[in-house]
Amino acid sequence: MKIENIPILPAYFGVTNVGVMKNWKPKVDEFFYAPNLNNQYSPTTTITEEKAIHKMPSWKPLGDIGLKAANQWINMIGYEHELFITSSWINKYTPGDVVYKHIHYDSFLSGVYYFEDCSSIVFAESPHKSLFVSGIEKTQEQTFTYTPKAGDLVLFLSYTHHLTLPSDQLRYSFAFDCYPKNMNFTEKYNEYKFKLDHVKANLQVDAKGNRLISDV
Repeated sequence: MKIENIPILPAYFGVTNVGVMKNWKPKVDEFFYAPNLNNQYSPTTTITEEKAIHKMPSWKPLGDIGLKAANQWINMIGYEHELFITSSWINKYTPGDVVYKHIHYDSFLSGVYYFEDCSSIVFAESPHKSLFVSGIEKTQEQTFTYTPKAGDLVLFLSYTHHLTLPSDQLRYSFAFDCYPKNMNFTEKYNEYKFKLDHVKANLQVDAKGNRLISDV
């Protein structure tokens, strides 16, 4: 699988096009969608009540593709972990819906599959943090915008801040979170722990903690 590894901010995200899922629209319409009341960052969007979509027979092939890509990409950026999917769901965005800047807690890597051309996803670096070194003040937030095409699978480390922009169309996406098999999932690894893992992965960083771009 060919994955484009794109350096953004002091981090990366990966993107690959895996093709458009056949007959996806009737399949997403089979689910019951409810407001995500536990998520203050998406007050108007709805998600499936089912949080293990990847285990359902008709969705397992897409989940397997996502997991394969996730494992391939995580190795590209310097980790030796083998991942497994902890949860998966479908997002439903009505016209005008947005998801504010957030991260995915208790997760290592996250992915989003787009059934059709979609409005942009924006990755952002918190202005008061460095990815690798604490205590470094930054005065301006850096962002990177990517506009997904039908069939795109976007992968990113779960602590990467991101948001979605509004659209005038109804939109669906398949999302999933992953965790390394060799880590204890019951232990609440936090953003700082993952930053330390980056350093241990022997990725080059400059004096300010920003990753140097190199071939991986």
